[in-house]
Amino acid sequence: MKTLEIDEDSPGHVKAAESFLSLCSLTEILGEALPLVYDLRSRSEKDIAKQLRHLEAGLDDWEDSIVGWPVCSGPDNLQPCSGFSSLRLGFLTTRMLLCRIALRVSFLERLDEVDTTEEKFRKPIKSATQALA
Repeated sequence: MKTLEIDEDSPGHVKAAESFLSLCSLTEILGEALPLVYDLRSRSEKDIAKQLRHLEAGLDDWEDSIVGWPVCSGPDNLQPCSGFSSLRLGFLTTRMLLCRIALRVSFLERLDEVDTTEEKFRKPIKSATQALA
């Protein structure tokens, strides 16, 4: 049986390692975002906005760190790196999740405003109803 020799310093292995590390750091950002998905009501709006800005900045930094390597060295120098499309999809999905959280926070803020406005109108109507009774 022939033994398989692996050149660990080959460009393919280096790119695979970089891809794995990028996936791990993207997963960390996603892990920080998930508590916001399930726990919006118990946090203050200011806290959520601060956390979203932090996550968006981290995601921007992550994107900047991978911009230079979507193309691996190959015979024609146009061979796409293995896993890059999955990383890009993960990035876009995480970006969309952060936008959905921001949208949900905005919706909850407006819902609270509607409840407050509705309560303002409800009190006088209730008082008038009681006065008529």
